[in-house]
Amino acid sequence: MTKLNPTGSALVYTTYLGGDGFDQGHGIAVDATGNAYVTGHTFSTNFPTTTGTVQPGFSGVSSIIGDAFVTKLNATGSALVYSTYLGGGDDDEGFGMAVDATGNAYVTGQTLSTNFPTTAGTVQPGFAGTIDAFMTKLNPTGSGLVYSTYLGGDSDDLGNGIAVDATGNAYVTGLTFSTNFPTTPGAFQTTPNFASDAFVVKLNAAGTALVYSTFLGGDGFDQGHGIAVDAEGNAYATGGTSSTNFPTTTGAFRTTFGGRSDAFVTKLNGDGSALVYSTYLGGFSSDRGNAIAVDATGNAYVTGLTFSTNFPTTPGAVRETFGGILDAFMVKLNPAGTALVYSTFLGGSSLDEGFGIAVDTAGSAYVTGGTESPDFPTTPGAVQTGFGGTPDAFVAKLAEINTPAGGNVLVQPVDLATGTTPVTLTFSNVTGAGVTGLATSRTGPPPPAGFKPGSPPTYFDITTTAVSSASASVQVCINYTGITFSAFSSTAGLMRLMHFAGTGFVDVTTSLDTTAAVICGLVNSLSPFAIFEPSIQAQAFATFRPKVEIELSPGANNDSFEVEGSFTLGAGAGIAPLTEDLTLKVGSYSTTIPAGFFKQKKGQFKFRGVIDGVRLTAKIQPRARGGFKFEAEGKCAELTGTVNPVTVELTIGEDVGSATVKADISSRSEGRKCGDRRDDDKDDDDD
Repeated sequence: MTKLNPTGSALVYTTYLGGDGFDQGHGIAVDATGNAYVTGHTFSTNFPTTTGTVQPGFSGVSSIIGDAFVTKLNATGSALVYSTYLGGGDDDEGFGMAVDATGNAYVTGQTLSTNFPTTAGTVQPGFAGTIDAFMTKLNPTGSGLVYSTYLGGDSDDLGNGIAVDATGNAYVTGLTFSTNFPTTPGAFQTTPNFASDAFVVKLNAAGTALVYSTFLGGDGFDQGHGIAVDAEGNAYATGGTSSTNFPTTTGAFRTTFGGRSDAFVTKLNGDGSALVYSTYLGGFSSDRGNAIAVDATGNAYVTGLTFSTNFPTTPGAVRETFGGILDAFMVKLNPAGTALVYSTFLGGSSLDEGFGIAVDTAGSAYVTGGTESPDFPTTPGAVQTGFGGTPDAFVAKLAEINTPAGGNVLVQPVDLATGTTPVTLTFSNVTGAGVTGLATSRTGPPPPAGFKPGSPPTYFDITTTAVSSASASVQVCINYTGITFSAFSSTAGLMRLMHFAGTGFVDVTTSLDTTAAVICGLVNSLSPFAIFEPSIQAQAFATFRPKVEIELSPGANNDSFEVEGSFTLGAGAGIAPLTEDLTLKVGSYSTTIPAGFFKQKKGQFKFRGVIDGVRLTAKIQPRARGGFKFEAEGKCAELTGTVNPVTVELTIGEDVGSATVKADISSRSEGRKCGDRRDDDKDDDDD
């Protein structure tokens, strides 16, 4: 736990927190007097606790099954106000933390314990599924539970983020696989749209009733990660979605799905019955929102991760271009959810991700996360300006400089295939808005790698008499009906508006409406711009050598498989494998794992979760002698009737490997309940 001074130049305090096992902090909050509250996961039987707390003793099984913990540290970091375990006889983990004005601590997370500590009269005192979310409120001394309740249905449910309003109502977002997850009449979405949806729940101050509870999702994989609440009781949620029909609102910043998985930002009204706004946030690859904060005027601040080189950024931002394999991002969205106040990449040449965000009364945003980039941007005089290891934590403070707005101009450029095409220009940070013309040309600088112009190629140049500063910009909206793009790009919304930034084109797209054929973006007023679409060519793996084991069991969806093998790409080069979705086929079984749902650590990419009812683990890691090693395991699959030989196919984006092999196929004479913990324990290691 670390506290920095306001300039980031010195540590107020920094301390370890843990015992002789594995300990990890996930969520943190600070009260008005500077006490820090943290929650997470511990396997230590000697984790530091204080006497008189709710649960001073460990309930799990060291190194196998852990407990959540809640710790309150005083303002100087010199002593524990209180520290307690929180859990039952199985695995428990705290993910989100909040604190109210009187010092009550609010925790959410996940539990597999049928005896997790709950209180009488709460919404759900009993365990309902294989994994349940929980919501717990501790008193200011940590000596008692104000309330504690399960939250879930008959499948897997996780609470990821929590917030609290001025009257003590708690707001939680997370992920549910339960079709019978508890919802309330009149809530925005009372039925699920897919096997996994995000959810948003508002619990009253006593923990005795749901003020509202709603699903939030579409036809793909949706998960809520962060939540905030404003003074009016509106809830702001962010997370990740692979749904092309995730609920959005008219006029929101981006209403069409941008890539393989997008971040989302959703604002719910006070009674949870309607969306104030909801928008996608992302580029053409995988993106996820991890945390969100809101200021007094309703601006939303979001951080997370992006694999998209065309993630939407704003001119003059700290970093307008993608830095490496994976970047963190920082976004400020206006109160109506219609436009970006600012948006920037944050990262270096390797792997970077934002995990938490806060905002002060001056509107400065504070972000923390993890980085493996030795060239992560730092500032002179900061506590640690050099890279310490793989990975490092980071803390960044972003300030905002406001600029005056200019006027709107509608121009009709010539030389397009169908005559004139309307283009709207909105100037910012200029002292005049005199426009003399907008020229078009068939030729221009080459497009970025992986992109091509439409037909005919069309490049735009603004000629203006406006007096601009270095940070001047123009919001451009083009009706592109005179330019032809591939059918795939036109229907999937893959076109991007880019401006030339000195050495190459940079994606500046802010919105795309394929129905109206209008694309918008923020460009430098003196730079040429154009619309491009992806030009991706598939290639086969140079080598692909899988081994397969299949176990068939009586009953439907009760089979399991293991795949292990190596592969080399056709180009023979290294890859950042999970900038693309991964699709695995084993015989008749097939599944797709969105890139954004893999965890990365030390060059390895891992996934553990449930997709379409199948419990999956997958891992990709580089091999010292070149190529990559791939491992996957699935339980609760349907492979009835599978015989040799078995075809295995692995697809990563546009690259595919396929092999037909003799599998080791066995059969159980007796059935067993799919997902039995005895079979799944070995999958619990997610380091």
